[in-house]
Amino acid sequence: MNRYTRHSAAFAAVISLHLVVLWAIHSGLQSRPHEVIVPVQMLAEVIEAPQPLALTPAMQTPQPKLQPVVRPTPRPVQTPRPVPAPKPASAIAPDPTPVPVAVDPTPMPLTSSTPGAPTASQNTSASPAAAVAAATIPTPAAVVPALRVPVTVELPSSDAQYLQNPKPLYPAISRRLSEQGTVLVQVVVTDKGYAQDAQIKKSSGFFRLDNAALEAISRWRFVPGKRGGVPETMAFTVPITFGLQ
Repeated sequence: MNRYTRHSAAFAAVISLHLVVLWAIHSGLQSRPHEVIVPVQMLAEVIEAPQPLALTPAMQTPQPKLQPVVRPTPRPVQTPRPVPAPKPASAIAPDPTPVPVAVDPTPMPLTSSTPGAPTASQNTSASPAAAVAAATIPTPAAVVPALRVPVTVELPSSDAQYLQNPKPLYPAISRRLSEQGTVLVQVVVTDKGYAQDAQIKKSSGFFRLDNAALEAISRWRFVPGKRGGVPETMAFTVPITFGLQ
């Protein structure tokens, strides 16, 4: 009895559970809102192409006006006139007036006693050509240049006794150091005999000796140089020797 009761209770519970589930499903379907189906409308829009903008007079580019090409009028070609050929100039113009020639009544022999002497007709015909040749041949005086007379040149001098030029001073330091040598000084002497300029042409190897030579020559007097016997400014070389004895 108890076993039967347990089976019945279990069966009743299963049935109740199924009923609850069916009720829940039915309630959920009823409470679900109805779906509204909205028809979709296909809209088509036609896009027109943009119209070109009309150019205003200010935006239009003015076209340059073509100017008519003016062609130069061809000038008539002038035909050069023929230049008359120059007439050959004769060396000697013939004299239109005939000169009367005195005829010796004594007949002259046709041949000359001297062989090779030209006749009178040959001399007459050759005279114009000989005159032109004589005019073109230069004289010996024009060809040969005049001979130049050699001009004597006398260099300046400082050895004259009347000049009384003092000897250069030997520097004391150079003596102690045994400095010695020869200095070549190029000096420009004026036409009055004074030293215009002096420079060392060849050094002695010691500047003290070179300076002593320049200082002495700048105070010297000279015999001026001469060209053709006339004094003139001239340069020459003076040797100054410094030696220890």
